[in-house]
Amino acid sequence: MNSQVTAFSERSTGVVRPGEGNNTDIFLSPSFVRARRRVFRQLIQALIYEKTLTFVEHPEDGEILFSFQGWAHDGESVIYRCKGIRRPGFGRIRLNPDPVLRIDNTATAEADSISRFLDELRESFTIRPEYLQRFKRELESTVLKDAAALQHSTRDLRCLREDDYDDVESRLGDAHPYHPCYKSRMGFDARDNMEFGPEFSPLVRPLWLAVRKTCCPQVPSQDALLSAELGGAHLKGMRQRLVELGESPEDYCLMPVHPWQWRRVIAEDFGWDLHHRHLVVVGEGSDDYRPQQSIRTLANISSPNRCYIKLALNILNTSTTRGLAEHTAINAPAVSAGLKSIADNDEYLASTLRTVFLAEISALSYRSPVDLAAPGSLACIWRESLHPCLDEGESALPFSAITALDRDGAPLIDPWLSQVGVRPWLEKLLFAAVTPLVHMLYTHGVALESHGQNMILLHRQGIPIRVALKDFHDGVRFLRSEAGRLQHFSRLRETPAEHLGNNSSSYIHAVEADDVRDFLYSAFFSMNLSELALFFSEHYAVEESEFWQMTGQCIAVYQAEFPQLQERFSQFDLFARGVTVEAHTRRRLQSEKVQRVNRVDNPLYQFYARYKEG
Repeated sequence: MNSQVTAFSERSTGVVRPGEGNNTDIFLSPSFVRARRRVFRQLIQALIYEKTLTFVEHPEDGEILFSFQGWAHDGESVIYRCKGIRRPGFGRIRLNPDPVLRIDNTATAEADSISRFLDELRESFTIRPEYLQRFKRELESTVLKDAAALQHSTRDLRCLREDDYDDVESRLGDAHPYHPCYKSRMGFDARDNMEFGPEFSPLVRPLWLAVRKTCCPQVPSQDALLSAELGGAHLKGMRQRLVELGESPEDYCLMPVHPWQWRRVIAEDFGWDLHHRHLVVVGEGSDDYRPQQSIRTLANISSPNRCYIKLALNILNTSTTRGLAEHTAINAPAVSAGLKSIADNDEYLASTLRTVFLAEISALSYRSPVDLAAPGSLACIWRESLHPCLDEGESALPFSAITALDRDGAPLIDPWLSQVGVRPWLEKLLFAAVTPLVHMLYTHGVALESHGQNMILLHRQGIPIRVALKDFHDGVRFLRSEAGRLQHFSRLRETPAEHLGNNSSSYIHAVEADDVRDFLYSAFFSMNLSELALFFSEHYAVEESEFWQMTGQCIAVYQAEFPQLQERFSQFDLFARGVTVEAHTRRRLQSEKVQRVNRVDNPLYQFYARYKEG
């Protein structure tokens, strides 16, 4: 290993404050208690909602008292209790802020151990012992990493309203609002989390590797991309490194790798490949990057118009390992080309909605000749930057930031709503967000996984105008029977069986229309919009039932404008009485070989029933 690589592997590539990586005081801090209480709430909410945990409920003081029977290690009875409500939106559970209580034969006290909670209630839900231990580690890791982020945020009093899109993207600290393992980041230790967690605003420089073309299942044309992303001098220097080693640059592609991935996976597991020069370290670029909310996607801070890079990262967060499966990386440019083709040839989408599809313009995946289990550990997707897509006077905000409270304690969007009023603003937001997704489903038969991290609000001085959508490589679903009609989609690679065995929900071809519709429901309606509904209920007195009425009205207006799509309205019934959504937490409790789903009531059904009667 040359001196340049040794220096790269030994130095810190993130902004780490002295002592923070080994800060033992965090376990005694209010931030630790706050994080633990949040994990407890989200855990219980998810277990009840996904019908995984045995419990008793009865009304009390306008709320529901939830009780859970457990058994201590000494065989004595234990009761856990908490209060909350069943929300109108999809029956989601919302616990109040009070601590969860543990009651044994000697005392009633706050439940302060998540691991003990799961141990004492293990007979109340079905889980294999090895899954229980794994789940406990993920939850405890989430507490630690969220506590560190909360502790860091107390020193950062600058309001998010003052920042541009990329800064807000990295400084948002709430993460997944539903999943209890929202910051598990298994694989990151405490110092890794400080170095590479987006909440700490680290500056990261990827290491660049030359990868032998014969080890890449698909070899993209890279000259124009690399010239734009690296600049001529750096590109020339990297290729010269290959010449110095007696290798031909024409035999290689160039790929950035995340510093953590290099240090913990590539350098340790790909020694044969490095020795035989199937992989060659060629140095760093000159640009600094910052991780976005998804951690493995890096935004170019030095040159914002350059691409975002999504890098394989062998950590597990929420329910998913954050590598980049080979077939999804290879599919990425074709999926984006298909969506771009739809947008370019659809007058309503292009001229009225003007939805932005941030294309994944190139991708590269490395397959080791000697380790066939390794695909996905070294891969990259280049996604076009948002900034050149903005019109004059437009600004952008991550959709998940709409529900954020700013550093001053007020909703981040509060000044915007005061301009036009809460309900008029919300109507504009729903039109901007709901209509393009409904149009894609009804007109083109394509559902998009538009959760809060995959959607961006474009606005003019706070007034919603349109949205940008992103992350398509495994975030679309459509009927297999219609693949030939969708340009570029017919040549997508199938999801391998071994991949489905580890992630049964990760596929793009569906057989049934309801499966396509429910893909949209799982991420967009039941998660993304459901969080908006709760937020506007709690902060702006817009009842959730009214929110879903406004959402239903938005869809009804669209249907009235396109009566020729009546057959599609029936095929993809957005007003069905019940829908099936992904059971995110159950995936951590049971085998992934079977898709884990939850059948729930659809809040849009009540709107439609009244609408048809009227």
